[in-house]
Amino acid sequence: TSGSHFSGLAAPPLRNNHKKSNTGEFAYSEATQQAFLKDCSENANEWVCGCVLARLQGSYSEKEYLGLDAEMRRGDQDYKFTSFLSDAVTACDEEYEEESSVITEEEARAYVDKWVKTTKRRDVVDEIPPQLMEAFGKNTARKIRGCVYDNIVKDRERFVQTVMEEGYPEDNKMWGINYALDCIPEKFTPEIEKAFIKLLNERGLPKSISQCIMKSIKKRIYDEINFCRYDCGQGIVCCHVYNVCYKMCCRIAFREVNLCST
Repeated sequence: TSGSHFSGLAAPPLRNNHKKSNTGEFAYSEATQQAFLKDCSENANEWVCGCVLARLQGSYSEKEYLGLDAEMRRGDQDYKFTSFLSDAVTACDEEYEEESSVITEEEARAYVDKWVKTTKRRDVVDEIPPQLMEAFGKNTARKIRGCVYDNIVKDRERFVQTVMEEGYPEDNKMWGINYALDCIPEKFTPEIEKAFIKLLNERGLPKSISQCIMKSIKKRIYDEINFCRYDCGQGIVCCHVYNVCYKMCCRIAFREVNLCST
C-alpha cells in the first residue's frame, strides 16, 4: 500500500475471516488487515487507513488484493487497482475532514465555559467589526455588541448549540448572526439613517438617490424591514429582515433602487 497517501483516530474494527459476507463485502483475515494498517499508517492517519481498508474489502477479495499488492511491490501497476486506491483515499480524506470538523457537545460546553470565564463585556463592546460600524454607526454598533454579549451569557444552552452548529466564533466570520439580528434596533435611529445613507453613497450611489432610498424604505416597508443595505459595488443586497424572508428583502431593496434612479 502507499502510506504517503494517508495522513490519528482509531481504525474501524477488524474482521476475522476471509469469506464473502452476505452483504457483498469481503472480510480479510486479521493478519492481512493488520499488515495493511501497519504499512499504511506508518506516515498516515489510522482513521483514513481503516476507511480505505473497508472500501477494499467491499470490492476485492483477499486473494485479489494480495495478488495486486504483490504486483505493486514488484513495480507492476494495475491501473484499475491504483485508480481505485486513489479514489478511496480521496473519499476517505473527505470523510475524515467532515468527521474531525464536527464539534461534540462536550467540546462545545468546554469552549462556552472558558469563553464566559475569560471574556469581558467591555472587550466585546469595544471590538466592533468594521461592517457593523459602517452599517449602524459607532454608538448603535456598541449597543448591539453589548446586547449580543448579554444574550450569550444569560443563555448558555443556546451558546452551546450555536457553537455545535456554526463552529467556533474565531473560525467563522458570520458566526452568531442571529444574535446580532436579535439585538438590532426595531426602528431606524438618526444614527442608523446617517450611516445607511453614507454607506450607499460610498458604494457609488449619489447622495440624493441614497436619501430617496432611505425615505422610500421607511415609508413603504417600515413594518417589514428592520434594516437593509445595498452594496452597489458588488451588486449585492445585504439585509437584516423583520417578518420577511431574505430574498423578499433583496427584491424590495432592488426595487427601491430602481424607483429612486428614475
